[in-house]
Amino acid sequence: MPSFDAAAIVEPIHVKLMPYAQFDEDVQEPSDKQLGAFLSALKKLQGSGGLAAIGIEGGLIDITDQGAVMKAIDELEPDKFVEVMTELADMHSKLCSGKPSRAQILAVPIRRRLALFAYLQGEVMSPEIEPAAGGPQLTVLPRAAGQ
Repeated sequence: MPSFDAAAIVEPIHVKLMPYAQFDEDVQEPSDKQLGAFLSALKKLQGSGGLAAIGIEGGLIDITDQGAVMKAIDELEPDKFVEVMTELADMHSKLCSGKPSRAQILAVPIRRRLALFAYLQGEVMSPEIEPAAGGPQLTVLPRAAGQ
């Protein structure tokens, strides 16, 4: 009989920040409220000149292209860079219910931290279903009998 197991439909989001920070565990899936707050904070950061200052606003650079991001960061004023990175770390920590903490995220070197941000955003906001616990890839939901 077909069944739905919410715990097994996707793999847990696991984050390991060691040896940079003492964190190696699954992170809590964000609630709709947390996700909404994250998206709102991201929009605010883009509008405040934070992300725009490093060329991310309006798609000027591809955040998945680490080379382009690093080049934009190189052109950023040091104080603004620290402010933007602190805000991004805080936003991603809150997205994960505070675990890992902002301090733990900031302890990770910049290239790895940017990869962490991309990973978390991809996992949290991805509509794609991925197999969990070695289960098969679910690409199409089976139709109910008689349809």
